[in-house]
Amino acid sequence: MLPPLAIVLLAALVGVWLAVSVDVAALVLPLLLIRSAADSIMDLFTLFSGTPLEMNLAGALNSFTLGLGLAYALRRWLIADRAGRGHIILGIPGAGWYIAWLLIGLAGVAVSLAPLETLKEWVRLASGLALFVLARPLAANPARRPALVWVIFLASLAPLALEFYQLTTGTGYFFTGLADTAYAYRAQGTFGHPAILASFLLVVAALAGALWLTPAPAPAAHGAIRQPARPFAFFMLALAASGLLMTLARAQWLGLWAVVIVLLAFRRPRWLWLAIVLPLLLLALPPIRQRLTSADAQDSVAWRWELWQVGLSLIDLARVIGRGLSTFPIYVEQVLPPRYVAPPHNDYLKVLIETGPLGALAWAGWQLRWLGAAARRAATNPYALALAAVVVGGLVVSLTDNFVQYTSVQWYVWVLAALAFVDAPAVETAATLAKPACAGSMQPGQGAA
Repeated sequence: MLPPLAIVLLAALVGVWLAVSVDVAALVLPLLLIRSAADSIMDLFTLFSGTPLEMNLAGALNSFTLGLGLAYALRRWLIADRAGRGHIILGIPGAGWYIAWLLIGLAGVAVSLAPLETLKEWVRLASGLALFVLARPLAANPARRPALVWVIFLASLAPLALEFYQLTTGTGYFFTGLADTAYAYRAQGTFGHPAILASFLLVVAALAGALWLTPAPAPAAHGAIRQPARPFAFFMLALAASGLLMTLARAQWLGLWAVVIVLLAFRRPRWLWLAIVLPLLLLALPPIRQRLTSADAQDSVAWRWELWQVGLSLIDLARVIGRGLSTFPIYVEQVLPPRYVAPPHNDYLKVLIETGPLGALAWAGWQLRWLGAAARRAATNPYALALAAVVVGGLVVSLTDNFVQYTSVQWYVWVLAALAFVDAPAVETAATLAKPACAGSMQPGQGAA
């Protein structure tokens, strides 16, 4: 067995070699397939065990993807961008805001009570942008872009299959505080928590719903990958929505409701009455009604309220760049009993405290820029419609949960961004990168952020 440092160095060398020598688009698909299942096996692989640098499989995937994305971006800059082509990262709406937020988060390492934890959280957040960089070549090629759609749907099958198994066997995530209730075990699929599974299925449902409500595209060219047919998209919508409901994650229920409203508003405004009728019908189902009215549901609300009270008292400490990513639980631990030590379950509060007013401004600018740009494209672009729905649904979930923190979900949101915003018709492979573009030229969709 190689020592951990040797494994890290070997992985770094392999990543650089892949970024320089291989069509990285081919690496995105297996990464996306693996990521949705990585949480269930993440503890089988550990680097630097027992040290502050300890890293499981999920952390290793995040670090590897970030390194691979940086190496590929550097390669693009050295080979292509110096020849006059547009910037690979700043070519989509909101990227500048997100990079500004990442820089503020990185600066927070200097003031954090736990700088290594802050740095780990920063790597998780940066890996999403790195994945976009890697997915961009596929999204830029009309013949291969449907592969990204298929891989999102395929990545949902293992979590859904395991969820249904957990539902039938009464297993899953065990809530210690709910040991004497009907909700002691809740289905979590392959993810670390039912809420993460529900957030992932929210993305899948938005994509499937947008494809189902959008007229079928023109037949694909010979040899091109075909986009999923509308009947299949409807099947995936029903599967993902039912799976989300059965996680009993209330914040994600509200997020799904917001997704439905956005999809119908853009594609079937005459069907908006369904956004009122469907929730009323679902409330008639005993499991959903009990989940909303039981004593443990009220306790969960009280628990969040206590967290938010502590969070509001910390705003004065936020100053300009906050107290550092992933530090909220550390401050809570100084005030509340151990059962309360958790992320704030409110992304707005988390962003404000951990990255300060400056970071909150950058984060809000990123979300609003994505929403506005996706909404403008939604009339003709189903992927932009899906992204707009996910942004709105995510903002709703963020009121009482940790949507931004779910890296395994954010990867797929960044893939939606690539599908929604990248318009270039040519695939970027090692062969095409070796051919300099005309000076001053810019591919479609590569304007300023």
